[in-house]
Amino acid sequence: MSKTNHISLILGGARSGKSNFAEKLAHQRSGEQGVLYVATLQPYDDEMQGRILRHQESRPKSWRTVEAPYALASSLFVNLQNEKLALIDCLTLWTSNLILQEGMQTANNGIQEDDLASPIEPQEPLPGQTQFNYRRIETDIITELELVVTEARQRNLGLIMVSNEVGMGLVPPYLLGRAYRDLLGRVNQRLAVLTDEVFLVVAGIPVDLKRLSAELSPNM
Repeated sequence: MSKTNHISLILGGARSGKSNFAEKLAHQRSGEQGVLYVATLQPYDDEMQGRILRHQESRPKSWRTVEAPYALASSLFVNLQNEKLALIDCLTLWTSNLILQEGMQTANNGIQEDDLASPIEPQEPLPGQTQFNYRRIETDIITELELVVTEARQRNLGLIMVSNEVGMGLVPPYLLGRAYRDLLGRVNQRLAVLTDEVFLVVAGIPVDLKRLSAELSPNM
């Protein structure tokens, strides 16, 4: 398989250099051809808006940008023109957008501790809480990403996806934080199976995880 149409997952913590590496990788693989940049960040305040503008100015003029805070697959493929490669940055924000859209930001007490290890239907919310279906949220997110990967392969489209590795820090002190951490961890695991290569970026240095991975013996 040509590197041009590889499907890649780029992981890293905050300010790890993952987005910078993803853009360099996209530029290297696209050459003089354009790249469709799929942005999931929503400008909630002036600082966010400034960050978006700085990112846009730093990208090549031949790259087109489409915003996809929610409908990732449709935003990507409806807007695809002659590009042979798309860069999605990032799945972390896209996941949080969908969770918040569901109303989980007001439902901390509706999440049960047992849900975090194995997603199940939460209990009926107390008055004033928002009810949500934790199992459905995770299933919908993974299904959408499976659709993106499948469609990209059918179109012979190169795809680079950026996501955060959020499981290496302190355990979040609140239920919603733990739910989000666990959900994103499972999403990243599923994508790691579906993609051709997975890079972990630490201090600006990318490490090819699939090249380093060791297969366990059936007897182990």
